[in-house]
Amino acid sequence: MTKYNLEYLQNRLGTFNKDFKYPNKRILGSNLIYIETQTKKELNECIDKIKDKMNPGYIWGYVNSTESTYVTRAFGENQIFTYNPEVFKNRTEYVKGKQKVLNNLTEDSINELFDQKIVFNHFYEKLWYLRIDLGKEIRDQNNLSDNESLMAAQHIIDRILFTYFICGKKLLNVNGKEPISGQKLFTNIISRMPDPWRCLKTLFFRNFAKNGTQKLKIGSKDYIQTRYLNGGLFRPKIIEGISEEELIIKYTKKQWQDLFEPLNKYTWIIEDEIMDYYGEYEGNLTPEIIGHIYEKFVITMVKLDEIKLEELKISDKGELLKGNKEIGAYYTEEYITDFISQNTIKPKLFDQLGIVEKIDFDDFVNAYSSEVLEEALGILDKMTICDPACGSGAFLIKSGEILLEYKSKINKKLKNKNMDLYNLKKYIIINNLYGVDIQEGAIEICKLRLWLWLISSSKNQKFEPLPNIEYNFIIGNSLMGWAKEKLGQNLLVKIDESVLNSIESLNINNEIGFNQIKENLQNNDIQSYAEVISFLKNIYSYSTDEEAEKLKDIIESIKKFIYKEVDRIYFDSIESKGRINFVDYENFNPFHWKVDFNKIFKDGGFDIVIGNPPYGFRGVLTAQEKKIFRKNLEISFPTGDIAELFFKRGLNALVKPNGYFSFIIPKKSIYGESWGELREYLRNYYTFFFSDAGKAFTDVKLEMIVFGLVNKLERNRNIEIWYFNQSQNIAKTLGEVVDSNNGSEPFYIYSLNRNAEIYDLLKEYKTLNDFDTRISMGQSNITKYMLNERENKEDIPILKGKDISQYQIRNLHYLPYSNVEKEYLIPKLIIQKIVSHIKNPFPHIQLMGIVDKKGIFNIHDTAVLYKSEKINLESMLLLMNSKIISWFLYNFTYDRAIRTMDMIAYYANQIPIPTNLENYNNELEIICDYLLFLNQTALNKEIGDFFKNEIIDTLFYELYFDKKIKEKRIYFDSEETLMKLVSNYLKTVEFDEWESLYLNKLLNSKFSLKNQLKLEKISKINLEIIQDVSENIKHDVNIQRKIEKIRSMSWVKLIEEGI
Repeated sequence: MTKYNLEYLQNRLGTFNKDFKYPNKRILGSNLIYIETQTKKELNECIDKIKDKMNPGYIWGYVNSTESTYVTRAFGENQIFTYNPEVFKNRTEYVKGKQKVLNNLTEDSINELFDQKIVFNHFYEKLWYLRIDLGKEIRDQNNLSDNESLMAAQHIIDRILFTYFICGKKLLNVNGKEPISGQKLFTNIISRMPDPWRCLKTLFFRNFAKNGTQKLKIGSKDYIQTRYLNGGLFRPKIIEGISEEELIIKYTKKQWQDLFEPLNKYTWIIEDEIMDYYGEYEGNLTPEIIGHIYEKFVITMVKLDEIKLEELKISDKGELLKGNKEIGAYYTEEYITDFISQNTIKPKLFDQLGIVEKIDFDDFVNAYSSEVLEEALGILDKMTICDPACGSGAFLIKSGEILLEYKSKINKKLKNKNMDLYNLKKYIIINNLYGVDIQEGAIEICKLRLWLWLISSSKNQKFEPLPNIEYNFIIGNSLMGWAKEKLGQNLLVKIDESVLNSIESLNINNEIGFNQIKENLQNNDIQSYAEVISFLKNIYSYSTDEEAEKLKDIIESIKKFIYKEVDRIYFDSIESKGRINFVDYENFNPFHWKVDFNKIFKDGGFDIVIGNPPYGFRGVLTAQEKKIFRKNLEISFPTGDIAELFFKRGLNALVKPNGYFSFIIPKKSIYGESWGELREYLRNYYTFFFSDAGKAFTDVKLEMIVFGLVNKLERNRNIEIWYFNQSQNIAKTLGEVVDSNNGSEPFYIYSLNRNAEIYDLLKEYKTLNDFDTRISMGQSNITKYMLNERENKEDIPILKGKDISQYQIRNLHYLPYSNVEKEYLIPKLIIQKIVSHIKNPFPHIQLMGIVDKKGIFNIHDTAVLYKSEKINLESMLLLMNSKIISWFLYNFTYDRAIRTMDMIAYYANQIPIPTNLENYNNELEIICDYLLFLNQTALNKEIGDFFKNEIIDTLFYELYFDKKIKEKRIYFDSEETLMKLVSNYLKTVEFDEWESLYLNKLLNSKFSLKNQLKLEKISKINLEIIQDVSENIKHDVNIQRKIEKIRSMSWVKLIEEGI
């Protein structure tokens, strides 16, 4: 058996630097430290000492006594890899994969040891099986709806998973002595208790939910000593009138074993202590992995709508099926949440400090005075961050981590002693982080993740109850409700006297005190009431047990009075702008920001609004909902996409003046026609970065873009551009772009660095939009009449998008003449509507088009450009099929998109047209005929490629870069241009007659022998002419030198090499 010790490591990675010794034999290799000890306890001690003194990227630990290997890293969602020879004897898929990485270890593959994708996928699949089975049991035993039963099952599973993690923290023990693992705890409950469900209810709703240390009896002699947790997770919920404490579950012991058996195969890691696992090992589970699984679950639940549990199955890929339809979902990769959070929180902090230089946070801590650092701490303490579509809390968790990192580093520099991570996290959760989501399940999971994040830093001996955070993370509709709007009536509320009595009974000892609360409530105005709620919420956050329950009842009572009055006045306000009934209004589940987050909105809103809002326009909002948002709430969103609604709502209503705002939304927002109004809107604000996220979400085809803005009406033209490298899971900066477009025009985010030089030249030319052209789509609603074969003489040929390639008709379909719109039956240029994205040899696009001189009918998946006095179809076809225009469209018009690129008028009209193109129409028409003939007949591919790549591409480089050629003296004004030299050899071919015969042959199965001979004769003559022209051009020294000079230009190389 291989020993993965120093000898092995050096054989795989090379010799280590032996100058570093700590404290005995320790070997440092660049960013990796090797440690060898006799026991795991000694290894843990060494790792702790090293981390106190330095922050290595990796620590490779080897324990001689067990021949086990433990690898840790300082970053990523999973930071521990364990190899135990005994465990690895069980050949699970996880074990086999990691063994393969170990045996083939390289510097580039070391992170694969920590990769948990297989764990994620398997556990996501298993959880669905558990949810569905438990949901059916709850439904059948309690007569609940399928939806509620599934959510009830999820609540139980939430608590079970949380318990595994707190066992991992050693917060539970047996008989007050040895800590117990989750595996042993639940195995004991199943095997030793007559009614496992009753025991679980006792554990959840009494032991974890009641104050003080509790004992859970297991069998006749043993007990499990537990801790009071609370925080809302373990309070029983009411489901369709039934308390969770009263739910009936009649699982047999075998069924309970089936539930826990898959959960028992994992190591539940809540901090970075190295652990062993024995048995059938499936991998590590961390709060981060569970968070991603829950994020997918939340998205899936949104898509499911009404549920029938019998319809739910799991596909071979591990995804949920409803019937035969896959309910796809995704999660946000950590590097995305990290980038967005870092690049919003740090700029906001530095902005408030008046720091304009671009500086890393570590450099800031080391360079600035203690006074500035103290000021920074004060800003971070007060910073409010909100995700208005928080889902499972991915962005809030990451924001919390960054705030914690910043505060810890400053405290360390200032040598502050109050650096307890648990209390720092607790403060951040209560005072800095806020979230809203319309899905109850999403909010529950968001809170669960935050509690797990908090509990990971708890000290076993000083464990404190979890804070109550349901007033930071609230169920509601972020798009509907009172935020910054001025309401037309005064808000006056009279509260019930019993509420005052309840408050007085609490004996509140605080500088505000009961008298001030009573005075505020007797003012009978919303602002005074909301201030009381804010004050009581703060006390409630830290309260426990009965006091917490009383406070919650009081807060809910006051909030009910306020909401009733605000609902009335807010409804009147929006109803005056368009008809809406109160039932429809209530169904929106309005969320009144100014009530629930009164203190924050009294200060103007949140410092930072951040997140990944829902997106889509089909099936996301109903026609009625869109009408209400547009008319009653006066939010214009031409796209119909809910992401645009969230964007405008977030920036207008939620973030304070000079606050920071960052969302990830569909990438088409920066270039698509329907998003033009949003771009015009954005250009009123201070946009400071874009990041091209590409296909940011696994299994989601849509591409995304990240915006970073400041809520101030000041346009910024110098915008930093980033992109996400999916293969490396990092964000990289590309530089700064100057946004020279205006209004609704696209953001050309790739017109930077060397691209900027070319863009600056090309934008001087007129565009296709400046010419008298008409561009449209082929006829729609016609495919149902389409025929693959000609059935009648009256049936006419038609072209689909897939029937066309460059300079070639691949295929023809047919259509009854009666269904045809006659405007299409004229000469035109036809291009595939859907633009092809090609990855190799480098990412680029390619237009597919032909000149239709005969007037063939075409359908909706093609774009049509009609002939005009100023535009020659043949010249335009060559232009649009050229490399320079493909490069222009890919880099600028479509901003390097991969999908959703359509050749419609909006995009085609952005194409720059070289000056005096019409002067060369005759020459270009001849070459176009060559290419149409050669590609259609496939008689000589080599000559076709020569004219397309060597001649046409170079001719257009010459036309577009004429100014640069003269400026750089590539050749002199007195020299003949390449176009002139080539034209000396061009000869016309008999294209029109050949095309007529060729199409006639395609359309008629009874093509005459006479016409066949004629077609062959013309084809032969045409080919001979083209070959002769080709040879003459190839052997003309002046032409070849000219081509070489043009192609030696750095701009041309950039386009040709796809740099």
